[in-house]
Amino acid sequence: MVFVKILHSDKYPGQCYPIHVRVGKKKQYDVFALQPGEEVGDPNTCGVQVCMNAEGLTHVYYCPRTLPSSGCQDDKAMDLLLKFPECCWTCATSRDCDEEQSFPSYPYPPDIHNDQPE
Repeated sequence: MVFVKILHSDKYPGQCYPIHVRVGKKKQYDVFALQPGEEVGDPNTCGVQVCMNAEGLTHVYYCPRTLPSSGCQDDKAMDLLLKFPECCWTCATSRDCDEEQSFPSYPYPPDIHNDQPE
């Protein structure tokens, strides 16, 4: 999905400002001023904000958590560590995988021997 907004401030001529991105789990937003062509990802959503021109035209691209192509069984399971757009179709948790898709590829759980504590 994409939406467009104009973010222009006389304090930051020729830039897109203010770009609000919540970094980490804090409730406050960090504010960015971007030059045309620069982008900032939002680690709390599968999305990115791109400054398109010096007049403040900003495109916000993101994938809704309920995107069917993600293959996630849980609507909060997208892998937000990946950059946009890879996070749109990569499931991090809550997905039933067959043996070939499982990670790590070595036998897991490891065999527990009688001489090792459980």
